[in-house]
Amino acid sequence: MVILKELTGRPFERHFFAEIDRIAWSVSDRRQVEDRASQITEAFRSARKTAIPRKKTFKTSVLWWNERLTRLKRGVNRARKRFQRQEDNEIRNDLTCDIYVLYMSQKDFRSDSRQESESKRICL
Repeated sequence: MVILKELTGRPFERHFFAEIDRIAWSVSDRRQVEDRASQITEAFRSARKTAIPRKKTFKTSVLWWNERLTRLKRGVNRARKRFQRQEDNEIRNDLTCDIYVLYMSQKDFRSDSRQESESKRICL
């Protein structure tokens, strides 16, 4: 019962009770009882997987990182590599401005994503 107490939350409850509602409860022999028990166990596992976030893949990964930040970071890195390969100083100056603009937009969006993630965690 301790596990249930820790897992009770809206995503878990919704998923678990939706799975439980699909189970036919009338049983007439021992085999049906065992089938129902395995169905309840599977419903619990499914709800647990839905409600509990999986372990992070990388030690450095963060919850607030998203696809848009990945695209912005790639854009900054591409611009930086173009800058490093460029030999003409006039073009390098233009690329410096491009890198700065891209980097600042990435930085602003990263800050917004982090704050949004923090506010969601606090509200839960």
